[in-house]
Amino acid sequence: MTATTMRTFWASFTGALVAAGLTAALEAQAPDLSGTWKITREASTITAGAGLSGLGGNTGTPGTLYITQAANGVVTVGSDINESQARLYRPGGTTAIAAVQGATLGLATRWEGRALVAEGGPGAAATPSLKERFALSPDGRSLTVTITTTAAAGGVTSTLVYAKAQAEPPCQQWPTPCR
Repeated sequence: MTATTMRTFWASFTGALVAAGLTAALEAQAPDLSGTWKITREASTITAGAGLSGLGGNTGTPGTLYITQAANGVVTVGSDINESQARLYRPGGTTAIAAVQGATLGLATRWEGRALVAEGGPGAAATPSLKERFALSPDGRSLTVTITTTAAAGGVTSTLVYAKAQAEPPCQQWPTPCR
C-alpha cells in the first residue's frame, strides 16, 4: 500500500470509530422511562381533543401508564383502560398509532434530551397534526406528557403530569402487613 492509501484508510477507520462512539454515547443518554406512572390531576391541564388516543378511553387521559423500555430502545406505553392499545415508539424510526375512525398516523420518533418526542400526521407532506412529548424529570420521579393536536381551526394542548408509582404498595399496606 502507498502512504496515501494508508492515510486514507486510517482516516476512514478513525472516522467510523468516532461516529460509532458518538452514536453509542447518544443512545446511552436516553433516559429510562420504564415504570408504572399514576396521573396527578391537580398538576395536569386536560384539554378536550388533545389526549393519548386509544390509551385513555373517551377522554384520552389514562389514570395509569405502564411503560417498558427494551434494550433495543423501543419504548412500549400501555394504560389501565381495558380496551386500550399499547403503543410502540421506535426512536429514530416511525411509530404507527391508531387514530379516530380507524385511521392510522405515522409519527417520527426521536429523543430530545430527556424527552421522547413523536410527531407526524396523516400524510408525509402534512404539517404535523399530532405531537406527543414524554419528558422525564431530572430526579426520575415525574413524567410530563404533552400532547398537541393541530387542525385547520388551530391547535389544542394537554399536559398530563404523572408520578412514578411502585408496582405494588409497600407491604405495610397489604391486608396482612409484613413485620
